[in-house]
Amino acid sequence: MLRFDFKGARTAGALPLLSALLTALLLTGCDFLGLGGGTTVDVVKPVTIHPEADLFAANAARSFSVTEGIVRDGRDTTFTEGLLQITALGDTMVGGKTLKRVTLASSPARNAALTQLGLNPARLLYDTAALPDPGPGLRFPDSPYVSWSLDTTVGDLRHVRRLNKVETIKAAGLNQQCWVFTDSVYWNALPVAKETYWMGATGLVKHRREWAGYAPAGMTGGTLWREVKASN
Repeated sequence: MLRFDFKGARTAGALPLLSALLTALLLTGCDFLGLGGGTTVDVVKPVTIHPEADLFAANAARSFSVTEGIVRDGRDTTFTEGLLQITALGDTMVGGKTLKRVTLASSPARNAALTQLGLNPARLLYDTAALPDPGPGLRFPDSPYVSWSLDTTVGDLRHVRRLNKVETIKAAGLNQQCWVFTDSVYWNALPVAKETYWMGATGLVKHRREWAGYAPAGMTGGTLWREVKASN
């Protein structure tokens, strides 16, 4: 717990110093006032983010639950549950670059599966016939801080990614402290989707994507969503 002697700091020089200190702590996502609600953190957030290395640092075979549903008229309905598994098979040199070889098993098959695991397809070697749509290659900051942002266009879609906060969530039986990134996706300046990534010490902990105004066949209206969450 951080303690500061406010009474002794009542000088013209100390107040700007205090302001600068509090700002720095906010930008790093530090819970300096102890307002985290008393949640015990089992896995602290990483100082750096390297998704392709972090995901397999402790386990070469990772499993994720996949849930899909729709929010309509204030009600959240789940209609699909599945499993996504990814395994690292080592590194390979291709064209002077080191790529991590991976295999992916998904039931049912998922579009943009690699991107939704927080991975950049350009840094991986995989079976393109089995995974024709790995998703766009979007990056995370090597050294994260709250308010970091990225504005980029891939194909005909504009992606605006921002690091909003630090949050502790439960996944794989552990309370994991994560950097929380939000992606806003636009087509011709129209918002088409919103994605949220919870990035922790073991890579992606959770991903949620929402498509406003979309619905499966036989349904009308509502917001379609998909969640991917680490199981191990």
